[in-house]
Amino acid sequence: MKHALWNDGFEIVEGVLHQDEVEELRRAVDELPSRHRGGARNLLQHSEFIAAVATSQPVKALADAALGADAFPVRALLFDKAPGANWKVPWHQDTAIAVAQRVDAPGFIGWSVKDGVAHVHPPATILERMVSLRIHLDDCGPDNGPLRVLPGSHRYGKLDDDEIERWRRTTEEVSCCVSQGDVLVMKPLLLHASSPAKSLSHRRVIHIEYASGPLPEGLRWFEQPTQTLPATEFDLQDLK
Repeated sequence: MKHALWNDGFEIVEGVLHQDEVEELRRAVDELPSRHRGGARNLLQHSEFIAAVATSQPVKALADAALGADAFPVRALLFDKAPGANWKVPWHQDTAIAVAQRVDAPGFIGWSVKDGVAHVHPPATILERMVSLRIHLDDCGPDNGPLRVLPGSHRYGKLDDDEIERWRRTTEEVSCCVSQGDVLVMKPLLLHASSPAKSLSHRRVIHIEYASGPLPEGLRWFEQPTQTLPATEFDLQDLK
């Protein structure tokens, strides 16, 4: 997987979670207190179950494989494409992170506040030391608005509009069709997009971002745990 992440910027890992584990995650999503149409933010804060999944052995092991054994989750989002919330996402890189509070620091630009949480665009060196895990709670085929990626685009730092257009013209895109329980592992700087779903079914994804170290200049990750929890076997009875 690490080789694929370096070369392509993504990898689909099949069968990470079993059917009963996926069902528990669906229930946790339904119980989120701050869910909006199309998704939710700050899942690690709002769901003990989702936070436990993020540090469970089969999930965290994927982040560890990409970043090292010190990887920890720093942000989790829910994306839910459905008939009432069906959107198109243009080609882009994930260049914003959530932090505990604003601290003006060199290279950290484009401050904003989303759902009461400070967000900022850090230097590319920070993003290069991160990885995102997209846990699929539903089957996602060609008609479900799957993520489309441009392999290799993550290796060239932050790209401007002209560079993104060049990648679109010169690189064959890959559609990431996955099954429920699969995990799409990707680098934040990988160019990706998605089209509106044609299907009437849900396409629920829990998107968890991981880092492997603190931020500089007194900045702190918003959802970083006070201590990195050890990876544990995923035991539904213990987490209920």
